[in-house]
Amino acid sequence: MPQLYYILDARQVVGNCALWWCPNGNGYTTQIDEAGLFDEAFVSGMDRDTDHAYPQELVENLIVKHVRLDHLRGHNNERWVQGKKGAKYSPAPVEWNPGPGYSDAEDER
Repeated sequence: MPQLYYILDARQVVGNCALWWCPNGNGYTTQIDEAGLFDEAFVSGMDRDTDHAYPQELVENLIVKHVRLDHLRGHNNERWVQGKKGAKYSPAPVEWNPGPGYSDAEDER
């Protein structure tokens, strides 16, 4: 089977996401399942130094699935809130506001 490649446009990053070429010159995407796959003949003819071809297998082994918080907000007016002595139910919407010094690290418990 011939080697296929995803092409990264290194001129910019969207959040922490790579920007990939779409198929057929249809722009760019951060969604790997919308990205194009290109053969070696196409890749060898690329001439812009900000475009980088990565083997399909390498990229697909690095895929991480996650849920974006901005997509989740507004879909449910109820939320479980974890307190220090156990979970509590909050019937009112709770706005996520991490405040200064927020870290992605889990709380020390």
